[in-house]
Amino acid sequence: MSEFINGSKSGPNDRIFLPICAVLLTAYRDSGGINLKEKKVYLEFIRAFAIALVIFNHTKTKGFLLFTIATDSPFYVLYMLLSVTCKCAVPLFWMVSGALLLPKEETVSSVFFHRIIRIVIVLFIFSSIHYIWNFLLGNVEEIRFISFLSKLYSSQHAIAYWFLYSYIGMLIILPFYVN
Repeated sequence: MSEFINGSKSGPNDRIFLPICAVLLTAYRDSGGINLKEKKVYLEFIRAFAIALVIFNHTKTKGFLLFTIATDSPFYVLYMLLSVTCKCAVPLFWMVSGALLLPKEETVSSVFFHRIIRIVIVLFIFSSIHYIWNFLLGNVEEIRFISFLSKLYSSQHAIAYWFLYSYIGMLIILPFYVN
């Protein structure tokens, strides 16, 4: 056991555990300059927990899908429970966003220009990178801007960004829900 503590030997789960610890420690370190009396610390812990769950959700057979290959393991139920538990990550993010955004009274134009446009720009930039990457890999025959915009609009291009489309929808109804 001391081998793992001293770092002389690494286990197979270090690839999972170390990035999660790095994210949590970075979040803790970065909160040092924030006035914690104004910050809702419990929401930050929920957010950090949700981040760890999202990371675990992307570990495939090293974590999230381990129950599919370790069916004879005495930890099978634990592996299954962890996989099911990590699916609450996105709803946790929605709850934290709602808890932080609902008390704010913002106009429709304020939400549109300060929140929605920012997310659309991020979605556009990363979808463009993804589209060009797929072209370089040969998955897209030619780069056509109209085709890209059509796929961006229908979310058929980069399915991994599904939550950004949902978040934009949430932001669109936010000013009407608050007022």
